[in-house]
Amino acid sequence: MSGNDEKDPDNVEMGGLGDAEDVGKAEEKQQFLPNGDDVVVVRTGTSSTDSFVGLGKEELLEFAEDPYWIRVRYILFILFWLIWLGMLVAAIVIIVLAPKCPPVQTLAWYESGTVYQVYPRSFKDSGSDGNGDLKGLESKLDYLALLKVKTLWLTSVYKSVPGSENIGYEAIDQRDVDPVLGTLEDFKSLVAKLHNEKYEMKIILDFVPNFTSKKHNWFDKSQKSMGKYKDYYIWNAGTNNDTSPPNDMKARDSLPAWTKDPVRGDYYYSAFSKNQPELNIYNADVRKELEETLRFWLDHGVDGLFVRNPDKLAELKSMLAVKASSSQPSYQVLDSGSMFDMNDSLSLISEWRKIVKSYSSDNILLTGDGMTNGQQYGSFNGSTVCDLPVNAKLYKLKSGCDGSCVYEAVNGLMNEMASTRWPSWMTGSFTVDRLVSRSRLSSEYVDASNMLIMLLPGTSFTYYGEEIGMSMSDHLGINKMRTPMQWNEDNSDFSKNKSWIEHSPKIHSINVQTELSTGAGLTHLEVYKALANLRMAPSFQWGKFYYSVSNKNIFSFVKRAHGFDSYLVTINFGSNPSTNNYVGSAGGVVPSEAKIVGYTAGVSSDFKNGTTVSLSNVLLKPGWGVVFAWPNEMK
Repeated sequence: MSGNDEKDPDNVEMGGLGDAEDVGKAEEKQQFLPNGDDVVVVRTGTSSTDSFVGLGKEELLEFAEDPYWIRVRYILFILFWLIWLGMLVAAIVIIVLAPKCPPVQTLAWYESGTVYQVYPRSFKDSGSDGNGDLKGLESKLDYLALLKVKTLWLTSVYKSVPGSENIGYEAIDQRDVDPVLGTLEDFKSLVAKLHNEKYEMKIILDFVPNFTSKKHNWFDKSQKSMGKYKDYYIWNAGTNNDTSPPNDMKARDSLPAWTKDPVRGDYYYSAFSKNQPELNIYNADVRKELEETLRFWLDHGVDGLFVRNPDKLAELKSMLAVKASSSQPSYQVLDSGSMFDMNDSLSLISEWRKIVKSYSSDNILLTGDGMTNGQQYGSFNGSTVCDLPVNAKLYKLKSGCDGSCVYEAVNGLMNEMASTRWPSWMTGSFTVDRLVSRSRLSSEYVDASNMLIMLLPGTSFTYYGEEIGMSMSDHLGINKMRTPMQWNEDNSDFSKNKSWIEHSPKIHSINVQTELSTGAGLTHLEVYKALANLRMAPSFQWGKFYYSVSNKNIFSFVKRAHGFDSYLVTINFGSNPSTNNYVGSAGGVVPSEAKIVGYTAGVSSDFKNGTTVSLSNVLLKPGWGVVFAWPNEMK
């Protein structure tokens, strides 16, 4: 075909594709020429002989055994492990050198918060009969929550002699609630509400093992010498042909401790009152009855039981020979230990604790009222006597108890107990004159006393009304410290009716409503609330305790937990102003300056929360208390 021959579109081939076999394996595409008329068939592709099919097994093995690639593999392998080890070392260094999270100590339920003791008849009346009751108490749980209370402690609720002024302690049935206070169903309702998610509070109940009322059916049967009840109580025929008592001892009420019973003709013994005959604790059936009483209240949900008058449990048989002397009042002999067997008492209490613990390891048994702290904090025959002794050393807080007096009380307890045991602090109870009324202690010391018990190491106990500075009425006898809780100025919030006993004369200014009102200034209740919040700080919860400056006027201490703020608490319990330098005290831990985080009512305007001040020259007037804080660097 010559160059000027016209091209046949059907026979034009582009880019020679070789022989027919290869052409058959190529792909064909049609393309139009630029003039739009001619069509060119374009074959693309590669012959099968020119395709890449990868390395075979033999070729791969040949490369793998090449010294060059062997070195590369070893180098990469070594680098991988060096990098991994480097990362591991770096992680370890970071863990070792990085700041530690401060340790948090878990406390038992009775250790962290305040225990609030209530005399139920005087707290809140729900039925308008003038008597406080369990339902009324249940209606005031929000108030306890406001105070950061974690545990409610009820004095005895035992069914008592009708008309008794000492409900719970003239028992005719230890396994029922006195009708004045409500019903057993009311008690169950209170326990359930305390335990629910809103409040998560615990409840402690008084356990009274020493005596019953003369009206108890046990005593009635014992008078008649009926069967096993014959020796339920302590009886003696007396002397001089039954005409004289065994001895001339007197009970706590200063009346004779021995009373001749007209039915039986013998004398029965009472350590407190002739209306409260003493149970014979050595009688096996009596001990069984007391165990069943413990179990009854544990079955009804109580978390702890307080053994009242544990030092008067086991009377010695030699007590019959004890005589009062002219130099020692006979009722004091009762307290001397010459009439009671402490070993038998401790053994019995430790057995009761085992019963309490058999229900739950979290349940506790408390004691107090007369036993030494050494006895209560110790063990008997290898068994712990109690979980928490209620310390009464601060009952001595009264007019004349200055900084040195407070130091002796605090140090006395701290020295008596083992370092592994937990202390407790209480300034009032339904058997002790109220704080404000003790020897006319000035009301300025109310905040100081609350600051002390709330911030010292250990469990703080508050008797109802102490947080607002309630006083008492001396002419009311045993009920003088049991006057109704003062909710408002006319106390209509206690009861819509006349209360069972008159209220304190200072109710118009000392009551919950007034102390929480706008315009009242910094009140006892507001100070108490602030202290309750401050008590939740880790250093106050479980921090180490150090004495700081202590002298005739000042008692001060430091609480310090690793990794948390440290605190200096300083209070003037004296009768004169006192200026002191706190820097370097408490073993050198107190810094030159610190921030104010709490104070009592009436202090100088120089003390304002959040203000950082020098600790080298601090003036406190009588009744003043201040809390300082500073950071505790983690090391």
